[in-house]
This record gives sequence, structure tokens and C-alpha cells, in this order.
Amino acid sequence: MAEKRKLEDAEQPNEKYLKAAHPIKILVCGDVKGEFSRLFNKVNDLNAGPSGPFDILFCVGQFFSEEDEYKGASNEDSLAFIAGEKPINVPTYFIEGGHGSEFIDKNPDGCRLCQNLTFLGRSGVKYISGLNIMYLSGVYDSYSFKSSISTLQNYSEIDIRKLEQQVKDHSLTGKIDILLTSEWPQDITKQLPQDQVDNIPQLKNIGAIPTARLNKCSKPRYHFSALSGFFYERLPYVSKLDDNNTTITRFISLAPVSDSKDKIAKYLYAAKLTPVSGMDVEQIQKEPPNTTASPYDVDANRLVREKQLQKSTRGQHNHNKHNNHSHGVRRPMTGDTSQCWFCLSNPQVEKHLISSIGDETYLAIPKGSLVPHHCLIIPLAHTNDLASVNQQALSEINQYITCLRQLHQEQKVIIFERNLWLSKVSTHMHLQVVPLGDSVTNEQCYEVLEKDAKHFLGDDIQIHVFDKSVGLKEAIDLAGLQDSQYFLAELPDGRKFIHEITDNRIRGVMNLGRRPCAELLGMLEREDWRECTMPIEEEKKATAEFKKNFKAFDFTN
Repeated sequence: MAEKRKLEDAEQPNEKYLKAAHPIKILVCGDVKGEFSRLFNKVNDLNAGPSGPFDILFCVGQFFSEEDEYKGASNEDSLAFIAGEKPINVPTYFIEGGHGSEFIDKNPDGCRLCQNLTFLGRSGVKYISGLNIMYLSGVYDSYSFKSSISTLQNYSEIDIRKLEQQVKDHSLTGKIDILLTSEWPQDITKQLPQDQVDNIPQLKNIGAIPTARLNKCSKPRYHFSALSGFFYERLPYVSKLDDNNTTITRFISLAPVSDSKDKIAKYLYAAKLTPVSGMDVEQIQKEPPNTTASPYDVDANRLVREKQLQKSTRGQHNHNKHNNHSHGVRRPMTGDTSQCWFCLSNPQVEKHLISSIGDETYLAIPKGSLVPHHCLIIPLAHTNDLASVNQQALSEINQYITCLRQLHQEQKVIIFERNLWLSKVSTHMHLQVVPLGDSVTNEQCYEVLEKDAKHFLGDDIQIHVFDKSVGLKEAIDLAGLQDSQYFLAELPDGRKFIHEITDNRIRGVMNLGRRPCAELLGMLEREDWRECTMPIEEEKKATAEFKKNFKAFDFTN
């Protein structure tokens, strides 16, 4: 067998974008799963036919079979090609997204198996035949991702952050010709006409957040993936690069290699690409028919959403709560603040509940506290949601959280924000901090939050969970909910739990967060704050007691 060799310098990441003299003809294949003969015989025929020759073949998804030598077994079919006994006539580059775990670990930087067959590696950006290729091998596993250790066939948070940093350092946003991932990006079907999503049941709850992050940061011209078991081509979508420039992205998922003639079983995709480095602005920005807004770009979508808001029929109740989404109906960030409960300029504010004031935020006891030391962290400026707070206020919020955790170091603490768009008032965001005692477990917290979300918003509600290294505001960004109603919580172990609130008219969503806390505390009779209000003298005593206990931890002193 030919010896595996590391990639040559010409295939290493290249920061220069050379003008290509001619378009590049490519083929892209879905899961090969060791079917080398079926794939390469087909590709060799196409290459020799009227549509050829082709410059490159890319393979995404699971490349090797479970029995392949590179997982410790032997596959005579693949070995014959790797040994040079059977020809591979088109230069082939692949990532591995399935059972080739040992192969990825042994070759993280990529290697050449034989003439015209190259493994790209675990992750990176490479300049190949005039094209800038970003790639990610492996699949998502919550434990591996959170531990920041790339293990077996699973990538980690570090892999994703390295790619994001590479895009930032080398100004690659909008300059990636092709993004190759084995998994779909999460939320790729957002902004599509609803009938297109409803007609393909497999599109529900598909995709991984990390691959969506790569799509969002790089804004590639093409994004290819596999592992879904079927062919799918999304309508192209437009993304904003800056105030004057946009780019178009196409997402295609390919089926596994097979003999099936069904359209949904299509495993090869052919395209002729002019590298973005050789295109002028008009070519890059030209929108094909049926182009949609980006599923990820808030700035590019804001104008679309504002127009939709003007035409919105949110007042007409839709009894099917599972299909009533808040996307496209963003409430304007304005409104009457004169009667705001939390704006200190309002003379009606009950200032006897305030226990600490910083430069940007303050701490207060809520009306109808669930338990003693239940408190609120509130920006001084009228801000609608955590996604909108400035950096100075966010820094103080995090300081208050640290101090409150120190105060409750012997107890489990849950922190949550319920971002709802109320029709008659302009919401003033606040975080609720609730001590739960020492007997509640992290998993109990997660389970009761998940149960509540599914009970009120449907079993198909998409819940995002991030590890403790992700900040509260960062979790909103990663979940793509900056311009949506959402429920956000920080669990006692620091994990972030977030989901969209798809309909704020459903009875019960006003108690998201409080009701689960009441259940965990065995106090369901206190789930409604209005049933727990106290006389003003008792509120003053509760505030004084909290201030006394918090004084040693208060950073504003």
C-alpha cells in the first residue's frame, strides 16, 4: 500500500486570493461509506464524458465503512484504490464524519493516501486549485464539545473557535468559496416559506449549532454536508458583509452513495465555480430567483422583519401553538416607558425594594418574592432584553452574578430572563436570581425547565444548551435568538439553557422560569407572584435583611 504522506505546502492554508483564470469544475459527494468502486467508477465515467473533465471531487459525511482498515478491519474494495490497483482520475479531497475515528486522530493535519486521494484533516482552511476551502471533520457530541477536547470522531469547542479566529484574523468572511461539514448547520431552514419546511418532515430538529456558527462567521458561497440520508438543496440566501455589500450562500446536503435513481437519493452534485477572488462586486451580490433572507444574519434580516411587522396579524389567534413562531414579527424597541416598574425616573417606582446600585445596573427584591433572597438584576437604562445591553452594563451584571453566587455558595442558584414582547408596554429587561437550597441537582433543574418548555410551547420546541464557558449574552447569539422572544436560564452548574418563546399569548408563558423554580422548591402554590405579595412594611424588612446579608459581597460598597 502507498505510504500516507502529509499534505504539501501548496495545500496548506493560504491567505492570498489569486485571480483564477477560469471557473473550477467540481463534484461533491455525500456519504461514501466505503463504496469506493461505485463512487470512483461513476466519477471516472463522468470525468471522461461530455460534462467533464472535472478539476476536483470533494466528499463529505462518512467516508470509510465500518469495516475499513482505518478502523482496524479490512475492506478490499478501498484497499485496491489506495494501493493504486484501481484508478482515481479526479483529485479527491475528503473529510470524515462517521466511523473513521481512529483515522482522524492519527491524521489531524490531513494526509495523502495515494495519488488523487487526500484527507483534509480535522479542521482548517486550505487553498486548493484556486478555491478557499473551510472544512470540519467529525460530528457533534455534547460531552466532547463541552470538555473542549477533540476525541475520536467528535470535534470540540476549541476546533470551532480556532476556525472562527482564523476567519477573523485573515478577514475571510465572504471569501470562503466552499464550507465542508458532515453535519447540517442548525436553523438552516429558517426564513424559508413554511410550506417548504412542512412538506419535508425530516427537516424538523436537524443540524448542529457549531456548524451553524461556522456558516454564520464565514458566509461561504457554498456549504455542503451529508449524514441526513437524503438529498436536499435549500433556496439560496443573502447575507450582509458590511453596510454596502452582501453575498449569496447555497446550502446542499447529499445522500449516501447508492444505485437508487430517486431524486432524494442524489449523492453527486456538479458545479462550475469562479473563485470569489476572481469575481467583481456585482457578480458576488447578484441574487438568483427565490433568494431568501439569511437564517443567521440579524442585520441583513432586520429590514425584512420590520416590513413583516407592519403587515403582522399577531392579534389574530392561531390555535396551533406549535406553528406560531415569533420570527418575522419583531416588536419595535420603543414604547411608553413613563410607567415602567424598573425605570428609576418613574416616581411610582417602589424604591424601598432596591438593595444595591452600581454605575450601570442595580439589585432589587421583586414584588411577590418566591423565597427570601430572591432578587432581580436590572439595568439602569431602559433596555428591552439582555441581547441589547451594552458592554458596561453586561460587565456589572456578571459582577452581581458572581457576588450572588458567593452569597449563596452553600446553595444551588438558578438565574433566568424571560424576554416577552408585550403589546402595551416597552419591556425593561431583568434577570431573576433564585436560590434553590442545597438538595436540588443540576439535572433536576434541566428536566423541569425542559418539561415546562415542552408543556407550554410543544414537544418540538428547540432547546439549546451551552457549557459554562459560554456567557449569558453569548448564548443568545449562539442560539440565533438576538431578534426573537426567548427564555434564557443559567443552571447551578453554569450551563446555559435557552429556547425561543414561539407564542407569548399561550397561557403559562408568563411563568416560565418561576413555575419550575416553585416546583423545585416544593412551592407550586407560589408560582404566581400576585399571590405572594406582602404589605409594604414586610417588603422593607425583607429588603433590609437582604442588604445586611449581601453587604460583605456587594462590589458597589
